[in-house]
Amino acid sequence: MRALVINCSSTPTHHCYNLGARKLADWLKMQGYQVASYESDPGMWELEADLVCLSVIFSWHAPVAREIALRMKSRAEVWAGGPGLFALATWWQRETGLEIVRGLDQRFDKQRGQYEMTFASRGCPVNCSFCLTPETLIQTADGLRPIAKVGVGDLVLTHLGRYRRVTEVLTREYNGIVHELRNGAVSELFPAVVTPEHPVWVRHVSYPTGGPHLTDFKWVDAGNLLPEYSRYSRDVTAFPRTSDEDMPNGNTLPGADWLPCNKDMLALIGWYLAEGYVTQAPGRGYYRVTFCLGHTDSEMEYAREIQALSSAVGLKADVWHVKIGIRVSIYNVKFARWLVATFGTGASTKHLPLWLRRLPSEMLAPLIDAWAKGDGWYQNKRGTDTWKINTSSPDLAVGLREMVLKMGYLATINRHHQNGVIQGRTVNIHPSFTVIYHAPREKGRTLLSDEKYVYSRIDASIQRPYAGTVYNLEVEEDRSYCTPAFAVHNCIVPRLEGVTFSFDPDFIPAPMLCDNNLSALPVSYQEHIISRYRSFKQPLVDANSGFEPHYFDEGTYQRWKPLLDETRAPWRFALDEMRELADVERMMTILKAESPKRKRVYCLVGNEPIAACYERAIRIIQWGGEPHCQFVLPLNWLGDPGKVKLRFDWTSYKQGQDFCRYFNTWGWRSYPIWDYKPRVNEPRPFASLALQTIVEVAS
Repeated sequence: MRALVINCSSTPTHHCYNLGARKLADWLKMQGYQVASYESDPGMWELEADLVCLSVIFSWHAPVAREIALRMKSRAEVWAGGPGLFALATWWQRETGLEIVRGLDQRFDKQRGQYEMTFASRGCPVNCSFCLTPETLIQTADGLRPIAKVGVGDLVLTHLGRYRRVTEVLTREYNGIVHELRNGAVSELFPAVVTPEHPVWVRHVSYPTGGPHLTDFKWVDAGNLLPEYSRYSRDVTAFPRTSDEDMPNGNTLPGADWLPCNKDMLALIGWYLAEGYVTQAPGRGYYRVTFCLGHTDSEMEYAREIQALSSAVGLKADVWHVKIGIRVSIYNVKFARWLVATFGTGASTKHLPLWLRRLPSEMLAPLIDAWAKGDGWYQNKRGTDTWKINTSSPDLAVGLREMVLKMGYLATINRHHQNGVIQGRTVNIHPSFTVIYHAPREKGRTLLSDEKYVYSRIDASIQRPYAGTVYNLEVEEDRSYCTPAFAVHNCIVPRLEGVTFSFDPDFIPAPMLCDNNLSALPVSYQEHIISRYRSFKQPLVDANSGFEPHYFDEGTYQRWKPLLDETRAPWRFALDEMRELADVERMMTILKAESPKRKRVYCLVGNEPIAACYERAIRIIQWGGEPHCQFVLPLNWLGDPGKVKLRFDWTSYKQGQDFCRYFNTWGWRSYPIWDYKPRVNEPRPFASLALQTIVEVAS
């Protein structure tokens, strides 16, 4: 049998070593295959094979693998994998009709041989418990759902205000402290219970003269989110306003192409959510839609409004009186069944579909107005127009809040437990939720907002012991998801290399050691790795993934220094976020005797504002190191610069490349970045940093 192993991330002009492809080729030989290995697409020269194996290191090389797969899948079995395809499983299946191998392939991961790279362990030795307890509710496309019941393929709200698909559900057993975070009424109704290391999306706010000033976004471990009541500065949680806007195809309602998706129809839906129910009969099913109103003149006006809206969308509505009020009825089986299928029936079980919540804000306004007339009321509170809408459905309450936030309002949710008396009997009534919303106030210290987020201060962090299963979600593109009050995210290493950390004590030393976090390995295992390099007489040229600053100490330095000194190998570590400054400064102090060339520090760019990325790079230089900047790219990026998701004040992928080029080619040794002009006919991309520096010095 003949097999082709193709490294799709190498090109004729740029060789990229692919450890996985080399191991796979050797493993296939042991299985009896005749193997031909290629460092790029062999083209039409190779068409005869029983098996074609495609390995992709970087996602932007996935189109190369796709072309080979489409050319060969009718001739041979096709395997595809590698870190570059990890976040592209859905795209790959759609483009090729094939599946990928995600994560490590245990068939050949520990294949022995003489390679340029090696791993002495897999996964992350820190064993971060980035998880939530099973009852914590997640905001999904289908409403609130306990995280334990969220599955692969479900759509969840992310910290960027859009819905993205869950690609993996991670679980683990945990025994330790958890934190129940509180930032207002919504978090009290729908508690978020997280492990201490789980990152929460926050933003820093200060209160200089003239009012609140919002600065950097960042991810902060839940265990570090303690209540702060400083009058002058604090971190506040950032909850997204949804940004998705979409009209249904053909401007008709999904599942009811005979009904228009216009403002009249949406207002009628608003009335149904507030006052409507659907009646069914034996043998007939659902057949009538009824709106229940009171006796007053204003209620009669509402009845006429519902009748007029029905007529405008092609439905006939009748108004009639009963003992307890006014009824408006629409006898239309198709409409009744569509309402039940789309929104449900019954006060406590109604819900809002995603297509409705994704409508543009101007289309949502008539729906919200009608809903407020039916189940709400208006008041002017301290000079602010405020609306309140009641519902007994938690899904409706959270969905309504999502829509009014999207429309630019501030909103919260209260809950009321009550008993009712019916004909002299005390009965339990479903809990009532009240959504309260108003336009943002110009003054106020408790809750702030802008066009993308609503900010709330941390009121409490309640700690308690927990023993049991905890859950985490991997989400395409954004790597985050939302509870009703918080946005959270998780770690990347468990997804790529498996949740379980493992040692490989029999590893074969190679010039490049690629373990994720040498600093956090047990001391005895660090010494085992060093001893194995000594016994094999293998020089260590590069500890590539390096030493995590948080776990690096003087002992780590003295332990590894003799081995690295033999080849003058660099000390590799990273400064990816502003919150890591203290750990990196401490590590730099330990390494102060080493030359700058050997303190090569990875510096992620584009994940924070330009000024923050610049400060991190400059700090590395000031502390005696050399930054190696890398612009952040999504795991599913296919190479189109126009498709890079830009954040903060970054304006283009090219600007990110310019930033990296300035630091990686040592431009900082000759001139400041605000004088950097990479292209003659274009303005200096970082000129604004000069003015910002002047302002900071002056202050």
